Amino acid sequence: MRARELFEDYNQSLQSDLSDILLNAKGSGAAQVKTSQVVQQLQGMGYAVTPESLTMLLSGIPGVQNATPEIITLASDQPGEGSGNTQDSASRVSDMAQSATDL
Repeated sequence: MRARELFEDYNQSLQSDLSDILLNAKGSGAAQVKTSQVVQQLQGMGYAVTPESLTMLLSGIPGVQNATPEIITLASDQPGEGSGNTQDSASRVSDMAQSATDL
């Protein structure tokens, strides 16, 4: 029973940390991330993952459009959003952050 609880906690923590990494990448304006970089970050956090196991895990993560052992393609939040809107989004986030710090 205890082993099952530990395994479930490990999986929940892994999925949470993976979501955080991808959200951070997306927030930085990335549309794609190298799978090997995500694997290295997760291994640095103590997780035992490979590009292949990560690809399978990513199939259940919202915000991922496609995942291969080489590259992870992040889904856009808005229909029709492309690389042309990346600067607009970055400017909008910057303006919002500035407004929040002025409060």
